[in-house]
Amino acid sequence: MRKSILSLFFLVAVFVGAVARAESPADAPEVFEEPFTAEHPSGTWPPVGPAANPHVNPGEVAFNFGVVYTAAWAFYLVQQNKTILDHGSFENWATHWYQPHFDNDSFEYNLFKHTAVGSMYYQFYRSRGYDVKRAFAWSFLSSLAFEFTIETVTEQPSFQDIYQTPVYGTILGIGLEKLSQACHRTETAIGHVCGYLLDPFTLIPRTPKFALTPSISRDRWVADLRWEF
Repeated sequence: MRKSILSLFFLVAVFVGAVARAESPADAPEVFEEPFTAEHPSGTWPPVGPAANPHVNPGEVAFNFGVVYTAAWAFYLVQQNKTILDHGSFENWATHWYQPHFDNDSFEYNLFKHTAVGSMYYQFYRSRGYDVKRAFAWSFLSSLAFEFTIETVTEQPSFQDIYQTPVYGTILGIGLEKLSQACHRTETAIGHVCGYLLDPFTLIPRTPKFALTPSISRDRWVADLRWEF
C-alpha cells in the first residue's frame, strides 16, 4: 500500500512538472506552427489545421479538459455498463484510486486499445490549438483523470495504461496528423474525405456554441444539451 501511494505521488509530481513547463510563457517558442492551410480556396471544405495557438486562455483550457473528461465518463458508462452493474461500487471508486498496480491485461489489448484512445486525446487537443508538447501534456492529464477518477468504479488504476495511453497515443496521433495533411494536399474530394477521417477533430469549429437547458420536476431531472456548428 505504501509503495502504491508513493508511486502515485511520483506520477503526479512528474505530470505537474510537465504541465508547468508546457504552459510556461518563458518556455514557449517565439514562432508557432502554422496550419496546413487556413481555408480551402473553394470554400467548400472546412479549415484543415491544426495550428498552434500561443494564446489558449485558462477558460479554454478548462473547457477543453472538461469536454474530454465528460466524454470519457460517457464512453465508460456506455461501454462498461455490464461490468459496472456486476462489479462496480461507490466503495471501489472511493478506495481504488490510491491502489495503482500493474494490470494483467495482455500487451496487445493494452497497446491497441489505449493507443487508440490516446491518439484521440492528442488529436482533440491539437485541434484546439495546442502545440505538440502541450497536447501531449494534456493527453497525459486526461489519462490520469480517467485512471484515477473514472475507471476506479470497477478496477484499480493501471501503471501501464497511465503511460501507454498518452505516449503511444501521441506517437500515433502525430502520424495520423501528418498522413491527414498529406491527403488534404492532393486537393481532391477523396483526399479531403480521407484527411478528415484520419483527423476528424479538425471538423469541430474552434468556437462551437453550446446550450445546456435543465428541466427539473418532482420525479425526474433532465438536461437538454445542444451543440451548434
